[in-house]
Amino acid sequence: MNDEKLIMTITTSNLQAIFIGTDAQRVENLRSLLNYPILEKDSEGSRFYYLRPGDNQEDASEKCPIAVEFYNELNKGSKSELKQFFTDEQQQLEIYGHYINRIAENQPVMYLLLPSFADVEGGEQK
Repeated sequence: MNDEKLIMTITTSNLQAIFIGTDAQRVENLRSLLNYPILEKDSEGSRFYYLRPGDNQEDASEKCPIAVEFYNELNKGSKSELKQFFTDEQQQLEIYGHYINRIAENQPVMYLLLPSFADVEGGEQK
C-alpha cells in the first residue's frame, strides 16, 4: 500500500459483517473491509487464517500477514477466566509457538483473536 494515511470509517454494518455468519464468511468480510487482496489458510496447517495487505496479490504475497483465529472460549467467562485461558501452557504453545515457528515472511505482524459463534445457541456453524 502507498505511504498515504488510510482513514477508515467503521460503521455498524461493517462490524456486523465480521460478527455474523460462519467463521470463513466473517474472515472474508474482514478481508473485504480492510481491502486486502489475499485471504488464505495457514499453509503449515494451523487453524489460523492469514490476511495479507498490499496494493495487489503480487505485492501482498511478499507482506507479513495478520493471523485471524476464532475461539468459542471468548463467548463466555470473566476477564480473569479468559486471561487464564490465554496464558495456559497449551494456548501459549498454540499462539506464541505459532509465531516463533514461522519463517520471516510468514510471521504474522498481528494476531486477531475473535469469538466463534459456532457453539452459541442460534449461532452459525463453521
